[in-house]
Amino acid sequence: MLRLNLRGLAISVAFIAGFFAVLAYFAIIVTSIDLNGTGSAEPSTGIELIEGGLLTSNRDHYVACVDGYSLADNIVFDAIDEFNSGVLAAADHPYWGPSHLGSPEVVAGCPEGPSLFEPGAIVSDISFGVFVEGSPVRRNQPSVYRTFFFITDQSIIDAVFENDIPIATQEILFVSQDQFAPVTLAIFVSPEEASNVDYIRQLTLVGAGVLPAVSIPRFDPSLSTDSPQ
Repeated sequence: MLRLNLRGLAISVAFIAGFFAVLAYFAIIVTSIDLNGTGSAEPSTGIELIEGGLLTSNRDHYVACVDGYSLADNIVFDAIDEFNSGVLAAADHPYWGPSHLGSPEVVAGCPEGPSLFEPGAIVSDISFGVFVEGSPVRRNQPSVYRTFFFITDQSIIDAVFENDIPIATQEILFVSQDQFAPVTLAIFVSPEEASNVDYIRQLTLVGAGVLPAVSIPRFDPSLSTDSPQ
């Protein structure tokens, strides 16, 4: 089982408030990840990077898909009502509107499994999660889903992410032949975490680019579900 040590990196990253930091990150990464040093800024499909939390021009509001990974369907369904409430509650955050995210929507079932576990995935430790590169994540046409949520067993989360926020790259958009940008995140939660409205709200804010992942503590069962921060 893949095991990553992210704690030291996450602790070393200075906290930068919310949405401005995340937007700046994605602005920088497009120009800094350059495979050959040249290239057009237009993707071949006509999908472009845009300002705001949605990141790509084929998205008009925030949509998250949720699916189980290595869990029985009934375990996933048991948590779905609270999970949906947590995602929808994220729209109350004061940065949600300025991020041009629209009304949040949750779709049951994701079009694919976690890119993190696909053959050909190349995994690197970075400050806010796991960066996944390689053929499973690179595409000319990313999905309409800004965030893929996978409800999975706690043992899988612990083995991969240890004590850090369980976030990984799910999709990377080709900006040109030589440049690319991560535009979709995968977030992994246990059934217990999926049932905690406040924790899912916070993870949704991270998945939408409103808050940096380093600002969110790992799940605490004592978190209140009716007093979001």
